[in-house]
Amino acid sequence: MSRMTRQGFGFTRRVNDVTQNTSGLRRHVTDVAHQVPGFRRGVANVAKVLPDSDDVSPMSRKARSG
Repeated sequence: MSRMTRQGFGFTRRVNDVTQNTSGLRRHVTDVAHQVPGFRRGVANVAKVLPDSDDVSPMSRKARSG
């Protein structure tokens, strides 16, 4: 089995473990973020697209809190 195939198998097994035990989800996601190249950068790019609280109008904030 090649190294790449073994890593893929381990990833699949980890996803199955997460499905069965959601309390460990955060730790597993962190592991995946460390292992997958570009994953963190993608998450950071999504965060940049989301509006800051200052960019949201007061009316929108009131509607959400009510």
